[in-house]
Amino acid sequence: MKRSFLTGLGLTKEQIDSIMDENGSDIENAKEKAQEKFEAETLKLQNKIDSLQIIVDDIPDPDPNATAAQAKLDALQSEFDTYKTNVEAEKINGAKRTVLQKLLQDGGANPKLLPLLEKEFDFSKIEVEGETIKGWDEMLKPVRENYSDIFGEVVEMGVKPATPPPTDPKAPQPKSLAEALNVKYKK
Repeated sequence: MKRSFLTGLGLTKEQIDSIMDENGSDIENAKEKAQEKFEAETLKLQNKIDSLQIIVDDIPDPDPNATAAQAKLDALQSEFDTYKTNVEAEKINGAKRTVLQKLLQDGGANPKLLPLLEKEFDFSKIEVEGETIKGWDEMLKPVRENYSDIFGEVVEMGVKPATPPPTDPKAPQPKSLAEALNVKYKK
C-alpha cells in the first residue's frame, strides 16, 4: 500500500501513519504464521522419519523387509532434506530480493519494472552486507546501460487528488481505513 494512494483519499498524516503501521503489523503476522507453518511441517516430517527409523531399527538385518523399509526411510529423508533446502533458499533469496529492490529504487529504477530488472541479476552471486550488496556498483552498471530508459525520475501523471475539506480537530479520528472511508463518503 502506498502513502500517495492514502493521501489521495484525503487522509491526514496521522491516519496514514496509523494505517501503514497496521499494514506493517499484518505483514509481520503473516510472516510469523508462515514460519510457524514451516516449523510444524518440518516437525511432522521429522516425526515420520523418526518413527520409520524406529521400525527399521527393530527389524533384524537378515529380514528382506528391512531393506525395503530402509529404502523408504532413505527416500523420505531425501524428500525432507530437499524440502528444507528449498525453503531455506527461498528465505535467503527473499532477503536478497528485498535489498536488491530497495537499491534499484534508490538508484532511480521505475518501481513498476523491478521484476524485469530482478531477472538481470544472478541471485547465487549476490552477497548481502547489511543494507547493501557487495560489489553493487559493478553489478548495476551493465543493467543501467542496457535498461537506461527504465532509470530516472518517475513522474506520476493524471488528475491531482482533490483537496479534502478541513476537518474538525475536536471530531474523533477514525481508527481504521473502513471508518475513514465511511466518514469520507457518508452523505
